[in-house]
Amino acid sequence: MISKIKEFFRVLIQKIKSRFSKAGNNVLHPISPGDLRKALREGIVSFAFKKLDGTLRTARGTTKLEVIPNESHPSGTGKKTTKKVSYWDLDKEGWRSVSSTQEMFI
Repeated sequence: MISKIKEFFRVLIQKIKSRFSKAGNNVLHPISPGDLRKALREGIVSFAFKKLDGTLRTARGTTKLEVIPNESHPSGTGKKTTKKVSYWDLDKEGWRSVSSTQEMFI
C-alpha cells in the first residue's frame, strides 16, 4: 500500500514538473488571487492551486476574450466577486473557478 502511494505522488510530481517546465518555469511560486486575475486577463497562464481536499490541481487558463471561443464569452449578467478566481480552462474547454482562500502558485 505504501509503495502505491509513493508511486502515485512520484507520478503526480512528474506531471506537475512537466506541465510547468513546458512553460519555461521549473519552480512554483505563490501568487495572490489579484495577481492571478491580472495575469489571466493578459493571456494564457499555467498555474496550480490546492483543492479543498488538499490535492494540487494544475491548470492552463485565461480570461482574455480573444482566446475564448465566442459562444463561451461571458454574458455579463453574472455577479462580480473577489471570493473566487474564475478562468477559461483551455484543457477542459470550460469555465472553472478556484476559491480565493485556496493557495495558488504560478
